Amino acid sequence: MNAPFSAVFRTLNGTAASLSALHETLRRMEAETRTALRLIDQNRERRVCAVQDATDELLEDFAHEYDTLKGDAESLLSAAEIAMNDILDPHFHRMQPQYFSAAMQKPYNTANVCAEALIARMQKALSAIQAGAKKIKNAFLLPDAAGLIGSVSPDFRKSLYMPILDAYAHMRRCAEAIENAPAFTEKTARAHAVCTRKTRQIEAECTNRRAEILQKLKADTEAAITRTNAVLCTPPSAAIFAENAGHAPLSLGTLRIALPSGKMFTAPLTCTKLDCSVLFLTDNTAPHALFCSLALDLLKSDPAAVVHLADPAHCGNAYKDVFAAFTPSGRAEIWCSAQDFTRGIEALCRAAENTPNSMHYVFIENMEQNIPEQTLEDLIRLMRANTCVRVLVSVRKAISLPHGFQQKFPALVQNAACCTAKSGGNYISEDVFTVPPEDLPARRAAALSAITAQVKKAAVLPLNARLPHAEGWQKKSSEAGIFLPIGQSDVTRQPVTLAFTEEKPYALVIGDVNSGKSALLHTVALQIFANYTPGEVKLAIADFKEGAEFALYGASRLPAVEAVVENDDPDCAASFLRYYVSELHRRQTCFTALSAETGRLIRKYEIYRAVQRETGALSEILPRILLMIDEYQSLFESNTETATLLSELVRKGRTYGVHLIMASQRGVSESARNTFTAELKDHFSTRLVFRCPPAAARRLFSDRAVDTGRENTGIAAAVLLKTGHALLNDEAGQTERATASVQCFYAGDDLIGRMCSLLPRVNGTGETAWLRYNAASRAVPSALPHGEVTFGDSVCLHKDRAASDADSLKDDGFVSFTPNGTHILCTGSDLRVPASVLCSAARFAEQEGLSLHIFCVESHPLLRLCPETATVYTTLAAQREALSRQLREGQNRAVNVFLEMSTEKEFTQPLGTLRPSADAALLKNAVAHSRLSVVFERRCKIVRSELPQLLALAPIHITAVGDSENLRAALPDTARITATAFDVPQKDSIHAYYCNRDTEKWGKIVLFQPC
Repeated sequence: MNAPFSAVFRTLNGTAASLSALHETLRRMEAETRTALRLIDQNRERRVCAVQDATDELLEDFAHEYDTLKGDAESLLSAAEIAMNDILDPHFHRMQPQYFSAAMQKPYNTANVCAEALIARMQKALSAIQAGAKKIKNAFLLPDAAGLIGSVSPDFRKSLYMPILDAYAHMRRCAEAIENAPAFTEKTARAHAVCTRKTRQIEAECTNRRAEILQKLKADTEAAITRTNAVLCTPPSAAIFAENAGHAPLSLGTLRIALPSGKMFTAPLTCTKLDCSVLFLTDNTAPHALFCSLALDLLKSDPAAVVHLADPAHCGNAYKDVFAAFTPSGRAEIWCSAQDFTRGIEALCRAAENTPNSMHYVFIENMEQNIPEQTLEDLIRLMRANTCVRVLVSVRKAISLPHGFQQKFPALVQNAACCTAKSGGNYISEDVFTVPPEDLPARRAAALSAITAQVKKAAVLPLNARLPHAEGWQKKSSEAGIFLPIGQSDVTRQPVTLAFTEEKPYALVIGDVNSGKSALLHTVALQIFANYTPGEVKLAIADFKEGAEFALYGASRLPAVEAVVENDDPDCAASFLRYYVSELHRRQTCFTALSAETGRLIRKYEIYRAVQRETGALSEILPRILLMIDEYQSLFESNTETATLLSELVRKGRTYGVHLIMASQRGVSESARNTFTAELKDHFSTRLVFRCPPAAARRLFSDRAVDTGRENTGIAAAVLLKTGHALLNDEAGQTERATASVQCFYAGDDLIGRMCSLLPRVNGTGETAWLRYNAASRAVPSALPHGEVTFGDSVCLHKDRAASDADSLKDDGFVSFTPNGTHILCTGSDLRVPASVLCSAARFAEQEGLSLHIFCVESHPLLRLCPETATVYTTLAAQREALSRQLREGQNRAVNVFLEMSTEKEFTQPLGTLRPSADAALLKNAVAHSRLSVVFERRCKIVRSELPQLLALAPIHITAVGDSENLRAALPDTARITATAFDVPQKDSIHAYYCNRDTEKWGKIVLFQPC
C-alpha cells in the first residue's frame, strides 16, 4: 500500500463515505450470511423430519403386513385343529401325540421362504388335513371290525393318521417361521439404514453449504476491504506518495483498520516517493520514530537523497545517536542550534534556485519553538516551490503558538498535507490509524550498508552499458587486429581501446591485490565475446592464483574459449605454452599451404586473411588467439622450459595471430630462480599499471622518458591510483606522451553469469579444455573411445595433440593406452590406483567383448571391486588350470589381472635363477599371449627381483604418488621430477604417474574413481 496520512484521504471526494460504505457492506454481508445460515438450518430440519416420517410410515406398513400374515397363520392352524377334532376315531386321538411327535421329527425346509409362500404351504397342508379327516370319517368302522382289520394289517390305521399329522406338523413349522419373521427384521434394518444415510447426506450438504457461505463472506469481506484500500491508497490527485520504480519502498509502519466485526485488519504501509511537504499536528509526542524511519529509508533507497534533521527543543540531540555516522559522507546534516537551522534553510533556498541533482528532505520536530520569522518565511517558500526540497514538520496543538508563528501558520497548512499524530500512531480516522516502524537499528545498519554500496557503485564504470547493442553484436572482424574498449580516459572521459595488432601484439598488466587486474581481464574476455564471433577470436585463459576466478568460463563450455587452466602445476603450466607454440607451427603449415595454392607470398596473419578474402580459398579459417595469463610469475618459478616457450611465443606470435595479455602483482620477480627476464618483458609493448609501489611501476615505465628526458610521471602516480584505475602506455613505457590515466570498466558477477548463460544459446556449446586447480577424481565419463584403456584425466593441455610420433600411450585430455602386444604394470602403496586401473581394464574388456580373469590370493583387498562378469582364481590349482587353458585355446580373447602374484612363490623367478620354474614360464607365456594383462605389485623393486620375466612384457607403468623411491624405479632414467603439491596423496584425488618404458614417455594423471 502506498498511502500514509489523513491528508491523502482528505484530497479524495467521499473518503469518509468509502469507510462508512465498508462498514455498512460488512454489516450487510454478515446479516445476509446469518439469514442464509438460518434458512439452511431450517431446510435441514425439514428434510430430516421428512426422511424420519417416511421411515416411520414404512415401518408401520411392515408391522401391519406382519400382523396380517401372523393372523392368517393362526386361523389356518385353528381350522386344522377343528378338522382333526371332528375325527371320531378314538384310536386317532389316543395315538395323536405319538404320531405328531414322530411327524415333528421329520425335516421341513422353511428357510429362505417368504411369508406368502409359507401361508400357501399352510393352506395346502390344511386342505390335506381336511381331506384326510373326511376320508377317515367315511371309512369309519366299529371297534371290533377295526380291531380285526388291525390284526390282519397292523399299519392300516397308521397309514390313515400319519399324513394328517405330517401336514399339521408342517403347518406348525410354517407358523413358527412366520412368527420369527427374519424377512421383516431385514426390512426394518434396511429402512433404518436408509434413514440414517439420507440423514447424514442432508447434514453433509448443509454443512458444506454453510462452509461455502462462510467462505464467500470471508472473500467478500476481503474484496470489500481491498476495494476500499484501493480507493484510500491511490488518490486521484494531490497525492503525497507516487510510484517511482527506481527506488525501494519507504516504510511508514503498519496500517490498522478496526472492522465492524471487532477484528483488526493490518497491512504493511509503504510509499515509493515523497513528492510534497507534510505537516503533522501532534499532541505532546512528536512522530520521532516515523521521521527516523523515513530518513533512513530515503538514504538507503535514493543515492541522491540528503536529509536535514532539526529538533529545536533539544538542539538536535534526538537525532545524533541515529544519524551521526551519516554526517561524514554528507548524506545527513543535524542542525543543533537556531543559527544552524537558519543557515541550513538559507542554503536550501539557494539550492532550490539552482535545481541541483540532489533531493533534500528536511525533518523538523516541534517547530513552534526557536524559529525566527524570516526563517519560517523561507521555509514556507521552499514548501510552496516543491522542487528539490521536501519538508516534514510536526507542530504540537496543545501549546499556544507564538504570535508570529500564528500568523504564518495558515500559509504553512496551505502548502503542506496535514495529518494528526497522536501518541502511539498517526490517526487517519477513529477506525483507521498507522503504527510507526520499530526496527530502527536494523534500518540504520541497512542504510549504512547501502550508502557504502552506493559509494562503491559510483566509483566504478559498469560494463553493461558499454557492450554493443543488438545490431552490433559480434559484428567486428579481427583481420586487422583485436580492438577492445576497456574504459574511459580520466581526463577527457572518452573511450579507451586496448588493441592487439601486429605492432602492439602483447600486453603486460601489474598491480596490487584488489587493484582491478582481474576485473580488467574479465572486461577483455566479455568484450571479445560481445564484439567477435568464435570464428574471429579465440580465448585461452590461464589462472595461476589458486582460485576459481575464471572457472565459470570453463564450466560454461563457451565456443570462444579454447582452454581454462587453473592448475599451477609446473607441467600443466608448461603444457599451456607448449600447446600454443605447436599451434604456431601448425599455422605456419597453413600459411605454406595457402601460399602454394594461391601463388601469393604469405608472411603474416593479416596477409593470410586478406588472401583468403580476396581469392575465396578454401584453406582453414584461423581465428586470432588471445592468451590471457593471470599471475604469470608462477609460470617461471624454477622452470626454465617456460621461459624458452614464452620466448618463442612472443617472437613468432604476432606473425601468426597469437597474442598475449599477462597480469601479475609485479612485472619482474625479484627471485633469482624466476626466469621471466627483462628481455622477455621488452616484447610487451602495451603496459597497464594499476595501484602498486613506485618500485613495481618502475619495472614497466622507463626511468627516463625519451620524449621528456625525465622520469615517467606514471611511476610516482601509480601508488595513488584508485581501484579500477590504471595507467596505460602502448609504447613499452618509454615515452611520457603515450601514458594515459584510464578508469576501467567493471564487469560484475551478474553480468558474467548472464553472458555465460547467453553465449551457448547464441553460438552453441564449445569443447573447452578445463584443467581445474586441485581437481578431484571424477566418475568415468559415459562416452569413451573404444579399443583403448582410458585411465583418467591428464594434468596437461593437449600434450599429444601436436605430437608427430605415434605412441600407444596417449595424453590428450584423457590418458589412454592402446594394447598392441604390450601390457601394464601398476605399482604403489595407494590401493586406489590399482583399483582404478582394474576398473579401466574391466571397461576395456566389456567394450571389446573379452573375458576378464583375476588372479590373486583369496584375502586380497581389491577383490571387493571385481565386477560380476570377472572370473576370479584364488587357488594355485585353479590359476594353473586357467592359464594353461588360455594357452591351449590360443584365441587371444582374455584380459588378465594379476594382483601381487609375488606372494605365490611358484610363479616367481628370482634374479639369478638359471632356469625358470614351470609355473613362472606359464605366467610369462599367459601374459604374452593375452589381449591385455595388468600386473600389480606394491613395489617396483619386487617386480624386478621376483617377477623379472614380466618387465619386458609390461612397459606401460602406472605408479602412485607418495613414494619417491618407487617412482624413481618405475620412471625412465631421463625423467626429472620436481616435487609439487601433485606428489602428495589427496583424499578426493587419485594422483599417479604414467610412463612407457619403451619410448621413455612419462607424465602425470588424475585417475578415474573406481567403479
